[in-house]
Amino acid sequence: MHFSKLLTSDAAHHKEVSAKYTCNVPGSSEAVRICKKAFQRLHAITQSKVDHIVRQLKCEQITVPPSRRGRHGNRPNKLPESVREDVCKHIRAFPAEQSHYSRARNQNRMYLSPMLSINAMYRDYTKQCLVENKTAVLSSVYASIFNTDFNLGFGSPHTDTCGRCEMEQNPEDLSAHKQKADAAFQQQRQDRQDAQMGNSAFITFDMEKTLPLPKLSVSEAFYLRQLWLYNVGIHLVTKSREAPFFHI
Repeated sequence: MHFSKLLTSDAAHHKEVSAKYTCNVPGSSEAVRICKKAFQRLHAITQSKVDHIVRQLKCEQITVPPSRRGRHGNRPNKLPESVREDVCKHIRAFPAEQSHYSRARNQNRMYLSPMLSINAMYRDYTKQCLVENKTAVLSSVYASIFNTDFNLGFGSPHTDTCGRCEMEQNPEDLSAHKQKADAAFQQQRQDRQDAQMGNSAFITFDMEKTLPLPKLSVSEAFYLRQLWLYNVGIHLVTKSREAPFFHI
């Protein structure tokens, strides 16, 4: 990239400066003059970038000025450490549990009540600050601390994994276990077909998602251990009927 020397003009109605754009010819020391648009496309830069460089040359500044970021003597917008710790303390006060699902991919991730949200936690935080006569941080700051300083989620992930697969260390035993699982699923499909033909009854059981009780919007309830409702799903398949049943 090359700019030729800027030419100044004293005429009243002319441009203050004129810029010439050149590029070097490959294999030669010769410089060929090109238009501004060709210069931009050749170097894949925008017009604003070229205009910025022209303004620097006009001010006789031939190099990029050094960055001044981080060199000021004060940081008026920095969050005090004590305030940050108050936010972290408030977030830690909510009981969190490890999920029964996907432990291999979420080893350090903990889950809060599915009835909670960052906004609900922030509203509780502002009430606490009001009682303690403290200034609350903005909701965006609270959310930023929640997302960067903690590995927390709400509820549980939907991906189900096998406990035997997670615990098995021997590759041969793991392969044999997976082969047995494939055979079991194949037998399950066969049993379902037999039931639809009228040869038997096909029944499956599934423990569905657990729900916390009571379902309250009172903030104090989020800090307490709650009762959990378990719902067992039973699916019946016969030749004459196919229906689900639920047992709480």
